[in-house]
Amino acid sequence: MDIDTHIRDLLVADPGLAPLVDQRVFASTDLPTGYTPDDGAAILFAARGGQGPDESGLILWPSYQFRCYAPTEAMAREVDHAVFRALSFARSDRIKMAQLDVYPQVLRQQEPEPAWPFVLSFYQVIIGDLGD
Repeated sequence: MDIDTHIRDLLVADPGLAPLVDQRVFASTDLPTGYTPDDGAAILFAARGGQGPDESGLILWPSYQFRCYAPTEAMAREVDHAVFRALSFARSDRIKMAQLDVYPQVLRQQEPEPAWPFVLSFYQVIIGDLGD
């Protein structure tokens, strides 16, 4: 199961998030070459660990980090809040629930350019083939 694809599909389809980031949702630990916040807000997410599968082999509990980039700190916070809403109400054929694991923190990207604001947060995701 490609968990990253399921999470990305859910985020780019979310009506509250899509207008803020368009298709700039990247399942990676690094921003795409050439990206700058002037291109528009973006989300970078990657697995950082987790639990699973359960004994049935059908359920996983991965933990993901999300970094929300934007030209301003206020906009980065807005994008992070939209991620929170999208994941808190996440329901798809595979994603059953996502819960905020670590409260969002405002940080600054130091490379390749200093002072790019981003908001870092972590979520526990329940994903699997649970039926409905």
